[in-house]
Amino acid sequence: DPAVALASLKKGLEKATAMDFEPKDGTPAVPLAVAGSIDVKPFGTWAIHGTGNALKTISVPYNGSVLSGASLSFQLDKWARRGTMEADCAE
Repeated sequence: DPAVALASLKKGLEKATAMDFEPKDGTPAVPLAVAGSIDVKPFGTWAIHGTGNALKTISVPYNGSVLSGASLSFQLDKWARRGTMEADCAE
């Protein structure tokens, strides 16, 4: 029922915005509605220049083994199908 789903989502949003969040700098916890007004430093970007050889593959430890190549692609697709991660992340 769409009306029930909408009411549930609204209630969840109300609860989330009423939650207290503790800023990383250790200042006291504040409600989310107030957190948006806290003066914070903007994000920045940096370049890291290395001297070694770049890795050509990605390996991810998972469930007692290390996934890479086809096994990693298979697991990423599985997670995407289940909704555990966004599909574009699996690409």
